[in-house]
Amino acid sequence: DQAPILNMEGATVVEPKGDKVGTVEHIYLDDETGRPEWISVRTGFFGLRSSLVPLSEARIEGNEVIVGYDKQTVKDAPNIGEEDRLSRDEERQLYEHYGLQYTPWSTEDEDVEGVRLRRYLAIRDLEDSSRT
Repeated sequence: DQAPILNMEGATVVEPKGDKVGTVEHIYLDDETGRPEWISVRTGFFGLRSSLVPLSEARIEGNEVIVGYDKQTVKDAPNIGEEDRLSRDEERQLYEHYGLQYTPWSTEDEDVEGVRLRRYLAIRDLEDSSRT
């Protein structure tokens, strides 16, 4: 069930040992499946840096998202901008950083450029689903 993670913006993110990593800022969906695949996490003393973390090894316990990576791995993730969609190169860098296999998908839509991840925006996604 993907509904709980879609409501986790602002939740505490912790590493497997239980230390706080940061706070969930955004959820990123896979365009092909529509499933939440990554979260952006505000890290650092003042929460000024944002890192993307895969949800493949994550679990939710209460108001915490426990990710499958330690705090330093998350902080060392490639810096990704604030765009709604990631570029193919940004996706590849993230997958490589976390040791995950990256397979871009092909698409006929030239605007999408074969990228899979887009930021979840509740209002836009609700409007899109009401049109169908």
